[in-house]
This record gives sequence, structure tokens and C-alpha cells, in this order.
Amino acid sequence: MPVIEPIEMARRIPHESVSRLFLLGPYAPLSAQRALELGLISEIVPQASLQERALELAGHVAQVDARLATAFVESLHKARELGVSEAVNRGLIIRQLTGYQEAPLGRLSVRELLALAAQG
Repeated sequence: MPVIEPIEMARRIPHESVSRLFLLGPYAPLSAQRALELGLISEIVPQASLQERALELAGHVAQVDARLATAFVESLHKARELGVSEAVNRGLIIRQLTGYQEAPLGRLSVRELLALAAQG
């Protein structure tokens, strides 16, 4: 019986769902729809399109600046391990170490930001 995995999962999804997953396992399988509702997965893709979608997403990730990706992943993990203020302070340090600078969006309106997002 796993011990560490349920601890981390219980930080993300309801305890009832963690209990069902680990105690009932194959006797009460989790549907793709329920996994989506719990936030364990981010989308449901038909099996025939799975590889194509995975490659598409991988291509997008590969285009992200490596310093930004490093800063993001490190900050994300630290945010879960540390308190909020300590995680923010650590994130600022990571930003300095990676040389990441925020995009110069200035004072764009929500409409302008949505238009930019739609273009990208």
C-alpha cells in the first residue's frame, strides 16, 4: 500500500477521492470525467487523437523560453512546499538567478490582454 503518494494527492483533491483511489483501486476505477472534475487531468482526448495531441502540447512547451520554464517549475514546486510568503521570496530569487524578466505588458486593458492571448 502506497504511503507517500496519498499524502501529496490529499493536498490536491478531496480526501474521500484519495481514499477511494488507494483503498478500492481496481474495484472502483476513476472515470476520465471524474479525474477531470478533480483536476487530476486537464483534458480528455479520444484515444485515436492522443499521440497527436501529446505531440502538439510538447511542441508548445518546447517553444517556451528555458529560463522561464525553469523559473516556473521551481516556483510551482516551492509554492507547494513552503508558506506563501517564503515561496514568493524564493520565486523572486529564482527570477533573478534565471534572468527572467516579465513581459512588458504595461497597462493593457483586459480586452487587449484577451486579444493578445487569442493571437498567441
